[in-house]
This record gives sequence, C-alpha cells and structure tokens, in this order.
Amino acid sequence: MFAKIVKRLAPKAVPIPAMSFGLAAMLALSDPALANDPDPEAARLAEVLQFQEASGYTFATEAAPQIIGGWRVRDAPWRRNFRWVVSLGVGRDYPLCGGSLIDPEWVLTSAICANMINAGHASIVADTRDLSSGGDVIPVTGFVQHPDFIFPEGFDLYNWTEGTEYFVANDIALVRLSSPVLDVTHASPATPAQAARVQPGWTLGALGWGRTADSVISVDELRQVRMRVWPQRRCVNFYDGVGNATMPVPDDMMCTGLRRGGRGTCGDDAGGPLTMRMQGNPVVIGVANFPVHGCGLRRIPPTFTRVGNHYDWIQSVLVDGNFGCYDDNTPAPIRRLDMECYTTPNFQLTTDLLDVGFNVRLGNIVSNLIAINNNGHLVGFPFPPYLNSATTPQPMNTLAFPMLAPFWTDLNHLGYGYHPATYGTTTIDGKRAFVVNWRRVGFAGQAMADTSRNAFQVVVTETTPDSGNVQIEINYGQIEFDSPDGGTTVARAGFVIVAGDANNIVEMAGSGVSGGMVDGGPNALTSNSNVGVNGRYVWDIVDGQLVP
Repeated sequence: MFAKIVKRLAPKAVPIPAMSFGLAAMLALSDPALANDPDPEAARLAEVLQFQEASGYTFATEAAPQIIGGWRVRDAPWRRNFRWVVSLGVGRDYPLCGGSLIDPEWVLTSAICANMINAGHASIVADTRDLSSGGDVIPVTGFVQHPDFIFPEGFDLYNWTEGTEYFVANDIALVRLSSPVLDVTHASPATPAQAARVQPGWTLGALGWGRTADSVISVDELRQVRMRVWPQRRCVNFYDGVGNATMPVPDDMMCTGLRRGGRGTCGDDAGGPLTMRMQGNPVVIGVANFPVHGCGLRRIPPTFTRVGNHYDWIQSVLVDGNFGCYDDNTPAPIRRLDMECYTTPNFQLTTDLLDVGFNVRLGNIVSNLIAINNNGHLVGFPFPPYLNSATTPQPMNTLAFPMLAPFWTDLNHLGYGYHPATYGTTTIDGKRAFVVNWRRVGFAGQAMADTSRNAFQVVVTETTPDSGNVQIEINYGQIEFDSPDGGTTVARAGFVIVAGDANNIVEMAGSGVSGGMVDGGPNALTSNSNVGVNGRYVWDIVDGQLVP
C-alpha cells in the first residue's frame, strides 16, 4: 500500500571533545531553519551531546537504520528515562502500536490504534525495552477515543487511494488497563503551557518498536529518533500542495523531521510518544499518527497529534471520570447513564466476547458473554461461526442462534461525522446493567452530502440477582435511514431468545420494508412504543423465556 523508501544508514557515533560543545551548541541552536538543513559536522555533534545530556538518549555504534534513521535505546538511558514507553498490541508477538504510560492504569495512544485492536485480546507490554523478554504483559480493559475523532470526508478504509492524504483531527485515545503498572514513573501529558513552549526548530525524540523501513517487520528492541519541529504554517502549506490532500492539516497536528527525509516514525510506531524532558520530567508533546504516505520519505514530514490541545479532555477522563458516552445532541429517549464506556474497534466488524457482569439466560443457554457487531446487533449465545460477515440482515425467524438486533444493517462508523458504538457496565436503580450505544452512525457507501444518521441504544438489566432473568430495553432517538443500497437491502430490528420458537422471537413492525421504520414512516421506531414512551421498547426475560 505504501511507497517504498531507500534505507538510510544512521551515522556512527564518534568521540566528542568536551571543549567543543560550547561553539557547536550555539551553531545547532541558532539554526532552526528546516528548508536546507545543512547539518554541518559541528552542529551534528552538538545535537548528539545535547540530546544525550538532556534526554538520556544514546547513539548505537552500529551503522543500521532503526525506526527510520534512528538508534536503539540502550539499557542505562532506558532505565533512567523511558520505562514509561509501552507497546500496544496482542502480547509480545504482535506489536501494533506504541503508547505512553501517563498513569498507573492509563496509556495514551492514537485513536486509529484504538480502532484497529479488539480490546478483548489487546494488551500492553510494559517496563521493558526488549519485547521478546522482560517486563509485564497487561490486558486491556477498553479504549476511550476522543469524542470528536472522526474520519475526513471521502475516507474509505476499504477503498483507500494510495498517495491520498487523509488528515484526521483529534487522533488521540486512552487505554484503560486491567491492572496498574507499579513501580514505574509515568510520563506526563503536555499541558497547554508546556506545549506552547515548544518552538519550531526544537529537537524532540520519538520512540517505538515499529518498522525500520516500509518493507520490514517490527523490531524487538525499543528505538528512538530525533526530529525537528516544523513551523505550523510550513506544515499546513506543505501538505496543502501534496498529491490529493482532501482537507487542511488540523490545528492539533504538527509536522516534524527533516525535509531531506531519512528520519521518522513508521508502521507500528503510531500512538507512540514525541517527547522531551521539562524540569527533569518526561513530557509527551505529541502522539504519532499513522504514516499514510510511507516512512522517512524525502519532503514528507511525519505528523503527530498535539497533546497539549487535548490536555483538558485527558484530565476529564482520568480525573473526572467523564468517558464521553453521550453529548448534548444525544436524542431522547436514549438514556444518558453515568457509566464508563469504551469504544468498539471500527476497523473490525465485531468485538471479542465481552463480560456483561452477570449471567443472562436465553432458553437453556446461560452466559455472561456478549459480542457487539458494529452493524447493529449483539450475539454470543453461542458465538456464531460467521459473525464477522453478518452485514446482511435476515428475518429473525430464520436465525439459528439467539441475537439482539436493535437495528441490523450495513452500518458505517468510519466516515465523516460518524461516531463509534460504545459499551460498558453500570447500575440502574441498584441493578446491574450492560449498555451499548450507537450514538451517531451512517451506512456503508453513504454519500458525504447525505447527512442521515441513526442513534439508538440497548440496555440489558439484571432483574433478580444471579438468576439469569433480565429486562431488555431498546431506545430509538433518531432513525433517518434503513437501507445502505437504496432499498435493495433493508434493515431489520428485533431479537431471538430461543431460535425457532415463535413465542421467543420478536421482529419490529416495518422490518425489511423500505422506509417502514424510519422517522415519519408508518412504523417509525421513534414514534411508537410498547411502554408509552415514544421510541422506547421493553421486554422481560424470565427463566429463559420471553414474558408475553
């Protein structure tokens, strides 16, 4: 997918005379220009010494590319400065992204990374510079992506045009860990005041276990690279003139690197830190974006999300517990519940099986596990073998397994103005509940001029402790479409408690009928109800059976 690059050899470390630092340092610090970057020997040596002294970085003696044009982090500086850098993926064998430990239970990463990885099998590798050994593997509880992270107009993950720039605003996310990382000094996210101190021409460090070239796999040892900050105007003007750029560089994105290329982050470095030390403490200035144009290319600067722009949001989650499950535009009767909610992985159709926090009995099946399909349904009793391909809605009475389908069609969470599904556990009137919100979703192939969005919610509440008896509540706040293909395939809504048993199957009026369930239609879900509240539908399940 990405363009090939020519491997650059990292310069070998050379002895630095102690008395040479003064003049060389002035040469290096007085030349923030990025256009020519002459990189004279004196300035280069000064940068080496300055970076080593200020940040604990060290240069490898081997002449080999690491990250892109960087160097491996040796044990001593890692122990002093970088124990907070983590790998995010599936155990040690499948590192997919980087991250920064900013709290014993929280990691800062990229929102794109949160959309790539299923929380059910995701983990971090913490407190090691070598992924093959040492440190701790800690499972992930869930991802909280920035509520305003949206893909730009025209973005289509599955029909991506090579060479097209898609800049993503608010590409930042938090990772909740299942257990705290102890005895490791974490980094701090940059405050707005700290971020404002970083000036064009400053040299910052990026770290990760990502590829050392487009064509190679990730590496075991933590790597680092130093890069200069570009002036924002130059960053914006540069990308405005590149290829098929579809939107301006957002205000919360920064460019780094050298115009001649040869340095930067690469695949699997996304989510990792751009960092420096302030008053002796590590500060995360930026979060690495995904390298859409390749790695270390000439005149293609790597980009990072500015952490200082999102400091208040980070604090609202970590300190105030505001997970952004809802916003002011969330339509009634969707419940705005006090809960910790996590985002589903939008690059995968289905979550892993999730623990709802209590047993649910459907017929003779008892389970506490449910999987959320982004296409508007939940399953898990048992796990259907073709779950990931279940994008085409089927009549409820034809299903061979239980399903809860509030609005089953080929939905889209990836495009401009859409938001992901979120899920979590909470209590309602002292009873345990599992909640899934589809806050604002579109449909696959939807034209950007079409602003139709759907918003709906499922609440499963335990009615009697440890009995398997539950109440199913579905809330519809907004249903503006029902078909991704002009009426050929039409959404269905309802549920199956016991497959093949008509007494335990519900299909909503208007299912499978073009226009039948949309707002203003003859069976509009938002203007009907079985409990007297428009848009709200409630059923009780007792002893595994639907109560008439």
